[in-house]
Amino acid sequence: MSRVDFYFHIVWATKRRQPLLTPSKEQAVFRCTLKLIHDAGYEALAINGMPDHVQLVLKTGPKIDMSVLMKSLKGVTSSLVNDMTDHAESFRWQEGYYAKTITPVQLPTVFKYVQRQKEHHQSGETHPAWEETGEDQDALAT
Repeated sequence: MSRVDFYFHIVWATKRRQPLLTPSKEQAVFRCTLKLIHDAGYEALAINGMPDHVQLVLKTGPKIDMSVLMKSLKGVTSSLVNDMTDHAESFRWQEGYYAKTITPVQLPTVFKYVQRQKEHHQSGETHPAWEETGEDQDALAT
């Protein structure tokens, strides 16, 4: 019998990096994300974030369609936040996301980084490559 484990570090951000994830919305997004991941047959090892983005460490088996998973996560959580919001403008995520495989050796470092997101941002000790989604430069220019 074969066993295959893949680990991913995933980051997605609010549209234009707007700080819209208040603590109550953040917790609702986290709970919803964890349920969707569980229902898809994957395992969330860590989830955390800031008012403008979410970070996740994900464990999967050999089959995963990252684009389908992220479309579902972002679509469902966006609807959830919009249901909680009385803004004139609707809540939206950036179109892209960051996803990178990580090795079992890297796993403890990335896991701790995600768990301590707020501490890293407060102290200014972030890992820039682990904070960007690829669309951030475009978002800053608009």
